[in-house]
Amino acid sequence: MPKKSSKKHKKLKGFTVPELLAIIAVVGILAIIAFTAFAPSKARTRDSKRITEINHLRTALQLYHMDNGRYPDSIPPEEWCSLEDSCANVLAELSPYLPSTPTDPLFGKGQEPDENTIYSYQYISTSSGEGYKLYTALEKTPPEILSDLVDRGI
Repeated sequence: MPKKSSKKHKKLKGFTVPELLAIIAVVGILAIIAFTAFAPSKARTRDSKRITEINHLRTALQLYHMDNGRYPDSIPPEEWCSLEDSCANVLAELSPYLPSTPTDPLFGKGQEPDENTIYSYQYISTSSGEGYKLYTALEKTPPEILSDLVDRGI
């Protein structure tokens, strides 16, 4: 016996528009919460890299001092200069002692720091070459952490 054809529509399975909008809204809210939770950890990671690079610079300066009897001169003497820019001579003198050239994490992707850059490595030496200071700005880490790492005789 042949089947009777039904003229009733079969109920389609799926989500309605309001259900989809609710799901999209919930996912969006979760994404915002996740972004705000992980953004500070990125800054702490960059700060950690900065502290590591300051330690590498400090070690390189100590090795340079042991070999040469003095620290490299900042140009001009006794004035702060950026190791990425105006104190490139210091990096050149320290290059045999450094595992790699220090580059701030915000500028490690091809963007060059300029005079308005606050995240860079700064150096100053005494005119006698017997002391130095290093400086870098941190985003989240308390700056007291750097104080024991960077002063040598100034």
